[in-house]
Amino acid sequence: MAGHHNRPQTNDHRISAGRLQRWQSELEEVHEMRRAIERDLEDIQKRSQKIKTITNSMQNEIKAKLREQGIRG
Repeated sequence: MAGHHNRPQTNDHRISAGRLQRWQSELEEVHEMRRAIERDLEDIQKRSQKIKTITNSMQNEIKAKLREQGIRG
């Protein structure tokens, strides 16, 4: 417990206005980063769905062409 009294007692439970402002600023930055990630994720999900749709369509076309030629695919 010897190290407990290294700082003034009056500051034990106080946080400076500057530190609070910095935390608030950092928190806003983190929220904005999260929103950007969520937007990116939505875009990725839309693109992924489009890729699946195109892939399925191509697979169906290929199967149909193979059937036309008498080849089972």
